[in-house]
Amino acid sequence: MGNASVTSAAHEKVEIMADNSPKEKMTAEQLRKRGNELHDGRRFQEAVEVYSKAIMKDPSVPTFYTNRALCYLRLQRWDLVCKDCSTAIERDPNCLKAYYFMGVAFTEKGNHDEAINLLQKANDLAMKQRQSYGDEITSMIRLCRKRRWNRQEEKRISQEIDLVSQRVRYYLSRYSN
Repeated sequence: MGNASVTSAAHEKVEIMADNSPKEKMTAEQLRKRGNELHDGRRFQEAVEVYSKAIMKDPSVPTFYTNRALCYLRLQRWDLVCKDCSTAIERDPNCLKAYYFMGVAFTEKGNHDEAINLLQKANDLAMKQRQSYGDEITSMIRLCRKRRWNRQEEKRISQEIDLVSQRVRYYLSRYSN
């Protein structure tokens, strides 16, 4: 009897995945949970589709946007991460995850100054809300600052090389005759 209920539950999940009609009957919260299952199974594109359906049913819930943004983050679709996070912040200006995910996306896009601002906001909110993210947020801030410094250093070295090259050309043109 126990096996029959397990088989029935497994069959129901297959039906939900294979046929869109049962999903249409699901509530936004049920869709969120299904999206979480897909995300946990590393089926990010499918999770995006399910979270999108949850958003269509109830566009006022910031969690639906941050969940979808996390999937976009895993798929490295930085602009879509930023779009969903912006919407989540419009819905809830204290949405910690939205600031964090958008900060990560800006880091990956190479916009380090904006990323640091967003990550710092996430860190401030975490402390204010007494949420423990361990060292995750501060590690990302350090990584972003390091990348920004590396980029500035590369630019400085390139400019220095250009300056030395100009001097060498000048001296060669002046004293080679």
